[in-house]
Amino acid sequence: MKTAKVLILMTIGCLLYSNTVFAEFHRIRLLAPVSEQGELDVGDSDATITQNPTTSGFGLYYVMPFGLGIGYSTLSTTAESEFDFQSICCLIIQSMQYDSNFVDISYTIGEAFSFTLGAGLVIDGSAKLDYEAEFISSWTALTGDSDFSRNFNASDASGNSWFVLAGMEFEPMELILGYRANSLSYKFDLDDIIINNSSTFTHKLETAEILAGIGVVF
Repeated sequence: MKTAKVLILMTIGCLLYSNTVFAEFHRIRLLAPVSEQGELDVGDSDATITQNPTTSGFGLYYVMPFGLGIGYSTLSTTAESEFDFQSICCLIIQSMQYDSNFVDISYTIGEAFSFTLGAGLVIDGSAKLDYEAEFISSWTALTGDSDFSRNFNASDASGNSWFVLAGMEFEPMELILGYRANSLSYKFDLDDIIINNSSTFTHKLETAEILAGIGVVF
């Protein structure tokens, strides 16, 4: 991704400028996604993605004086797809929401200009699928069914992420810009779903966000 390359070059520049000085202050940082790029695999070749993933959430981090940081991030991603079975019976619209909570670790160097490299691991997550079917008139006339709705919840969530941050200090505050990439997987138990023959299937989500935030240096 072009944006990712730009940010990586920017962070390398900050690293060189900082002359590898280790952070000597406590830092508390709050970040949120401001731009999104994402890809979704719903595990079914009949599905057409009609709304690309969009993500909201935040990350809260504490950086110790020697550079080691620990944090917590929560992300919520929504998307939509559809199954076109109108030649047989209906159009099925699938609305999806994926929630993930991460524990993050990072390492920061620099003072006035800082560079952070980190990784995250999913510790908890959930997902919800809402199905709505719009039946064609001939099917309604034959069966009497005019609509159908149902929802399912994920039985398991897993995944990881990595991120880079560049900070500029305006004592006692700092401005932060970063990039985060997430690889997520959600498993559903759907024994009786009408559009999938298997008892379980997996949705895989690859997202990347531009992050922006502020910090307090003390």
